[in-house]
Amino acid sequence: QGKNVKVPIMMGTASNEGTVFTPNITTPQQFTTFFSNNYPLLAATDTTSVLSRYTPPNFNTTPYFNPPNRPPFYGVLATAYGESTFICPQTNVLNYLSVDNTSSLWAYRYNVHDDENTRDGLGVPHLWDAGAIWGPGSLNSWDRTGSYRTYNKELIERVRGYYFGFVKYFDPNRGRLGTEPEWEGWVGGNETTGRRLLFETEGTRMEVLEQEERERCGFWLGLGEGRMEQR
Repeated sequence: QGKNVKVPIMMGTASNEGTVFTPNITTPQQFTTFFSNNYPLLAATDTTSVLSRYTPPNFNTTPYFNPPNRPPFYGVLATAYGESTFICPQTNVLNYLSVDNTSSLWAYRYNVHDDENTRDGLGVPHLWDAGAIWGPGSLNSWDRTGSYRTYNKELIERVRGYYFGFVKYFDPNRGRLGTEPEWEGWVGGNETTGRRLLFETEGTRMEVLEQEERERCGFWLGLGEGRMEQR
């Protein structure tokens, strides 16, 4: 209805949001059952469409599509659940808000790898950015923060700079370190790509959503019309 309050917004997701929530499935049937259990209003044709969207040839493989020490369909399910529940809702909300609020919307993707996470096939999991935002050891439920004390240590100041700028001035760029890039505002909509800041151990840069990801998020937006209520 367009009844949103126009305030500055900053949102972020990790690259592999679904990995800590999904089981080690081995078959397409287990994939569709998982989605039916989590989203009971989806029809059988819907879950079949989801499976098709996230398997070849419709979905290109990624480093965590077939993660080590996991059965093949774990990566498929984790990617689909991560996008349906975290990544695409962010994209779709920002696209909606960007119609008349472009300059004060910022999005990021957190792609900072950790050796333990990689070993366990988690990729860059849900809330992995919290270790940089709040500091190592600040979240008792997520104590795998050794890399934030060593090779990912500099991420803390890089991430916090943007956060402090947003909290204090409603603009993440006013707190960024001098070596960090300017965080460009989100530009969305059905016919354009979204811009987001990409955090990685090697550096920080802007990126735009790939066409395939935009199409998948559009797919989830379509299902959201009364069918994506979670159990």
